[in-house]
Amino acid sequence: MNLVLAMPFVACNFEFAAIPFGWHTVFMMMNGVFMLTVTSVFLLAVTPKHAMFPLHIFVADVLVLFLGNMITSAKLIPVRDRFGDVKKWNIGSWLNLPASMRFDAEKRHQIKQCLTACVGVFVFVWMYPLLNSIFSHVNAIGQAVIVPLFFTIRFLFETYIERVVAPHFSADKMPPLIIFGVFVHEVCLSLMLSSLEHVAVLGVLIGADVLENAYCLWSVMRASNALRKRLSVVSPLPSLTTKKNNQQQRRQATRKRYLTSNTRRVSSTSIGAIAKNIGEETDPRKAKQMVYYIAATLLVREFVEVFVPIQSLVVLHVLHRFGSRHVGEFATQTDEEFAQSVRYVGLDAIVEVTVFVVTVAALWWILPDVKPARIILGVFKEHFVCVLALATLSWLMFFAYVHAYSGMDLSGHFDWLSCEANSTWTNGLSWDVSAESPSS
Repeated sequence: MNLVLAMPFVACNFEFAAIPFGWHTVFMMMNGVFMLTVTSVFLLAVTPKHAMFPLHIFVADVLVLFLGNMITSAKLIPVRDRFGDVKKWNIGSWLNLPASMRFDAEKRHQIKQCLTACVGVFVFVWMYPLLNSIFSHVNAIGQAVIVPLFFTIRFLFETYIERVVAPHFSADKMPPLIIFGVFVHEVCLSLMLSSLEHVAVLGVLIGADVLENAYCLWSVMRASNALRKRLSVVSPLPSLTTKKNNQQQRRQATRKRYLTSNTRRVSSTSIGAIAKNIGEETDPRKAKQMVYYIAATLLVREFVEVFVPIQSLVVLHVLHRFGSRHVGEFATQTDEEFAQSVRYVGLDAIVEVTVFVVTVAALWWILPDVKPARIILGVFKEHFVCVLALATLSWLMFFAYVHAYSGMDLSGHFDWLSCEANSTWTNGLSWDVSAESPSS
């Protein structure tokens, strides 16, 4: 688990800043292991009976983020510059960069932006399991109310990467974060299906997902129509559009733009904004790029939404057959509960496959020269390392929440703090404090 925390930083450095792997990578991961180990030992030491600290893994991760920022920002390494002056550099330059890049101003700036992206990744990946845990402890009405919050969190994450991360990188670097947002969202929804209180909640989940996809398809169609109109209209005389062009230039001059483009918008709402902007785009080539960006984003998202439920079916079977009691209710489901979970996740997978097929057919009709298989394979081939690291992080963080050593008891009972000699551990975070001690 210690190494998991370093994965987003390593993957984002490689993907966004083109930082190669090397000994600095090993040192950075060892530093992460050291900080999390020290933090965990400290929390155990200050807890009564030296038991797990309440919300142990969450508190430890937050402390590591603050502690890591303090350590990497500390300027302790003396370096003599070309003028003979000795200046102290921060430790982060030696942990994040190889020797050939440590004094490259552009790479150092990109590393800072990667760290900003990783903070958003950690906040996002923690919010979903927290909400998922709350979801499993409320009734059907509460679950139906919570469902829209899952889509709201993903929208906020996509807005974050659009406004904070994207302005510093090209649009071609955004697919890993788009895939990561959808992946975490779908993993959470798939695991939620194992704790549904009523089948109507399943209808709300699937209905919201289908409506989102329908909106994206409508945006693609609107963008395609806007592009056709743009290509078919003869440009007016310059003398008739001078005032309009000047107004557009003044509006663009007031915007803070640094390596930005309209194609950086990635959320469902922003996809609609791109479609609207295409009608105002004066460059046909750029307008066409925006249309194909929307199509590529939609295809990749739909592919992930098909892949994750199928993957979840495999995970549920493995946990039910071979799982340890340490991973809580997923490994201790009755056969009836397991069958219901499989039915719900299977139904979700069937719906997602159907939506994916409809999406591909619609894109072929709207954009005949789109090759869905080539687009999907090309995106995953180009960003394989980053996508693999972030996808692995998604699954491991969810399992960390329900593990017996996580301390993530969101019911607030924290039974292990009040258990006596006759208490019996049942599974995950559950203790039977009234049980009699087994005879020896």
